[in-house]
Amino acid sequence: MSGEVRLGLRLAGGGRPRERMRMIGTGLAHAVGVWVLLVVIAAVRAEIALPDYDGDALPLLVVTVVATVGVPIIVLLATMARLSAVLRDRRLACLRVLGLSPGRTRVVASVEAGASAAIGSVLGALLFGATRPLLRGLDVAGRDWSSASFAPWWWAVVLVLLTLPSVAVAVALAPGARPASTLSTPPATAIAARPPSRWRLLPLPVGLVAVSLSTVGLESDADVGDLRLVVLVGGGIVTALGLIMVIPVFTRLVADLVVRVKGGPALRIAGRRLQSQPAGVSRVVAGLLIGLFVVSGGRMVLGAWESTPQYLAADSAARGGQVAYDVYVDPGSGATDLAERLASVQGVVAAYPQWQLMTACDIGTPCVSAFVGTCADLEASVPDAAGCRDGQAAWLDRVGTEAGARPGSSIRWTTGSEDPDRPVVDLAAPAADAVITSSESDYAASDAVQAQVFIPRGTAGVATLLDTIATDTAVPVAVEADTSLLDQAGLVRAVRAIDPSADVVNPWDDDSYDFVAGLRALLWAVAAVVLAIGLLGFAIATIDRTVSRRAEMVSLQLVGTGRRVIRVAQWWEAAVPLVLGLLLATSTGSAVGLAYLSLTGDIGFAPWRSITILAAVSSAAAVAVAGVTVAACAPRIRAELIRRA
Repeated sequence: MSGEVRLGLRLAGGGRPRERMRMIGTGLAHAVGVWVLLVVIAAVRAEIALPDYDGDALPLLVVTVVATVGVPIIVLLATMARLSAVLRDRRLACLRVLGLSPGRTRVVASVEAGASAAIGSVLGALLFGATRPLLRGLDVAGRDWSSASFAPWWWAVVLVLLTLPSVAVAVALAPGARPASTLSTPPATAIAARPPSRWRLLPLPVGLVAVSLSTVGLESDADVGDLRLVVLVGGGIVTALGLIMVIPVFTRLVADLVVRVKGGPALRIAGRRLQSQPAGVSRVVAGLLIGLFVVSGGRMVLGAWESTPQYLAADSAARGGQVAYDVYVDPGSGATDLAERLASVQGVVAAYPQWQLMTACDIGTPCVSAFVGTCADLEASVPDAAGCRDGQAAWLDRVGTEAGARPGSSIRWTTGSEDPDRPVVDLAAPAADAVITSSESDYAASDAVQAQVFIPRGTAGVATLLDTIATDTAVPVAVEADTSLLDQAGLVRAVRAIDPSADVVNPWDDDSYDFVAGLRALLWAVAAVVLAIGLLGFAIATIDRTVSRRAEMVSLQLVGTGRRVIRVAQWWEAAVPLVLGLLLATSTGSAVGLAYLSLTGDIGFAPWRSITILAAVSSAAAVAVAGVTVAACAPRIRAELIRRA
């Protein structure tokens, strides 16, 4: 073992109590980081082992989740490795003064930082192995991982154990290359701080403009195209980078405003400190901001899956709301009679036959379908349907006109049979102003009954077509049930009591619902981990920086500044840039996700409530953590600190 390695190991295990605590903290941070990453990777692997996930999307899902959690962890480890940076730099500079070459000094610094990091990483892996059986049996947001191995891929374990200690080593190498003049370097507060370059403001608006341009000129139901997606993704990446770059500029602007406000000495002290180091906080919380940016955008994108009728029906069933079922009967079994009898069952809100007519879809003729029934039938599926009249045909939403049926023209309706002798009826297309709409979405009415035209059941000539359908076709009966009074099993029993041959089908896909629920649970778990790790790193870095400038705090006390004023100033200094960054991260991430919803036509399903909760919880946590950082900012006056002041 070389002398440099032995010296690095001695420095890692010895020194003053504060230095030993720093090394212990570095080891614990690596243990926590390794444990969290292995748990996240194991959870992702357990999730994708379920049959709900599309295989083509798995690599992107794994990379996104691990990167979103990994960035705050790396920032936390880098923060821990830089604790008491001034003292470490001075010690390494002393080794240079004693004649140690730059290369040998780097070896000492690497061994000192890498020893505790490697030990902590191994402990984190062992901790995961010990807690794995418990984690496997947990029921997190309804997810069942008991059938999976709940273990990360072997190559992922190796990669984590090699990457995380490398962060501490990489951070430690920077001080080792510094010249011996570090001994005489003045403290940061004594150096006149340059205002951040205004060029930092450029990437954020450029990225947001690119994101907005990706949605310009997109027509309804038009193909999105690869170019729009490339512009959206590229704009999102530029926006994320601009988010990190713009925080120091905003912090400096806020500081300049604060020092001009007549708000007492605490605000002025906080403003002056932020003026001197506007980029100090942004470096510490960079990983947290990127993580929240990704989570906010991801939560918006998830709204596209939550907008499908199948998901809405499954969600309503899970929450005990009104759900639509389809009851299929044999041809000639009497769908109308079954609907009337089911309507009297307790828990059934409405029941009606789903009569449908369609056009031949020949060349030169419109290709549309029609729902035949009453306004009461339609309103059972679309409670807020507006514009329906029982004696008037109408367009369902405005999708019928897009199919080429000119209002007022003649439309030939058939039963859908290919029999050349099938009955037909010619009816005038609805007037242009006869439109049934819903405030829920632009397609709610047409999606609910899978048709573009509403035809009243008593329309002349329609009864002949319905009699033919009832004889030759298994007409489904739509049943709207209140699941708090009647679940699917109860509905099946009621249907079989009337017609033993009938079959009850729920119109949603349980696997798809579980897939979306799993993504949502994974998203919130990632948000919690990102927020916890990011705020932990911020609190540690802020407290360490406060301890390192105790002499400055004592000098303020010596000139008559109260300890309460110093604590309030510290709280403002920590809270202002952090809350500003968190709100900016959630808003810009939501903007990118909102652009995606615009491309998919699901902008009406933007989950604003979830985004608001995320921003509020993040801000409240930031304010609380900022309060914790005041613990060490106002030390009692001692002779040692007076000499250093």
